[in-house]
Amino acid sequence: MRDSVELEYAVLQAVAESSSPRGAVSIYQALKGRYKVSQATIGRILRDFDRRGLAVKQGYRGRVITSAGHQHLKSLFDSIVKSRQSAALLETLDGSDAEQLIKVLQARRALEREAARLAVANAGSEEVEKLRAIIAEQQKTLAEGRTATREGVLFHEALAAASGNEVLAHTLDLLRQEGQLSPLVSYIRNKKGGGLAADHVEILQCIERRDPEAAEKAVEDHINRLIDDVRRFFLDEGRAGKAE
Repeated sequence: MRDSVELEYAVLQAVAESSSPRGAVSIYQALKGRYKVSQATIGRILRDFDRRGLAVKQGYRGRVITSAGHQHLKSLFDSIVKSRQSAALLETLDGSDAEQLIKVLQARRALEREAARLAVANAGSEEVEKLRAIIAEQQKTLAEGRTATREGVLFHEALAAASGNEVLAHTLDLLRQEGQLSPLVSYIRNKKGGGLAADHVEILQCIERRDPEAAEKAVEDHINRLIDDVRRFFLDEGRAGKAE
């Protein structure tokens, strides 16, 4: 499956990067050193592009990419990057990673509960609006089928900043960086279908209501779900180790 996606990307990229219409023969010559593929296969892929509106044939000269093709090219690139990152991640993870990850999350749970409580008391309209904007961007990113790692990190950074306690914010920043925690947690939540954005919405609503107990509980539930997802992930992958 991964090979077929990469081949589709390579063929469409070959069409996109050409300043003139590109045909099967030209693309075959360009790709044959990288892929074990026949000219007939290239031709079938190009005809499929025509059918899907990703490319347009211009007589015998070849094809040019469409705007839909450019969008699909970006989607393919994101899919390939995600697949390669996932494969590299799974090759390096073991039970000790699970144990360390859970310990860091447990420390974050205690500190982020306090951050949420302080944010209820100290966050002004500017801080609340920043949290709201980050969530909107996160929801947009997820709707496009991409992993919102950056937005997740930004939300927790903004939440810590909204607490008004610089020492707490700095400590939480160090914890999030521990072992590149944020990308790993984001990957696990994405694989498990966790609702990161939904959790963040609930936390923000508690802050907007100025309800410190509810804000604490929302953050605690959020981190507990992360911990549960980590445990299930390593169990499913046969890497539970000490995390069991």
